Amino acid sequence: MTLLAAFAIASTALAQATPSPRPDWVTADAIERNLAAAMEDSTARDAFLTSFLNGEVFVRVDQATLDAVVEQQRTQQGTVTPRYFTGVPPGGEEAIFVFSRRELARAAFGEEVPLLGMSGETALRTQSRVGLILNYNNGPSVTFSPQDIATLLASIQRREVTPPPASSPR
Repeated sequence: MTLLAAFAIASTALAQATPSPRPDWVTADAIERNLAAAMEDSTARDAFLTSFLNGEVFVRVDQATLDAVVEQQRTQQGTVTPRYFTGVPPGGEEAIFVFSRRELARAAFGEEVPLLGMSGETALRTQSRVGLILNYNNGPSVTFSPQDIATLLASIQRREVTPPPASSPR
């Protein structure tokens, strides 16, 4: 069962002040729990989108992309445009398969395939010609068409996550 993401919402992608440790609301458990809730109740869509867009997902890439990303991270120079593998699910259109857990991607593609971890937002932004399927054949899944992706990315609003103000001395 898929949950079509054809809804115009003003979801909030929260910019992280520090990348580690990851907050509870962006874990794989949170993404999966929020996706299951959104499939049952449309009011839970914002929670799912927030955890998905900000959480880490895993995408199968070619070895050259993985090598280029490792080199870019090592040297802090250049940019890499990932080359994803796409597939066509039965009765569907070409899409990139994305998984909330590395283990799910390994189960789908095998232990030796190169996987690249990135935020859900990055997975959506670094491709635009095909759709994206989160957790295909692994429990609740969602399909984003290219049109859904464009609408969703255009609706993202950013706000910085800041610590609460310190109480003033008395």
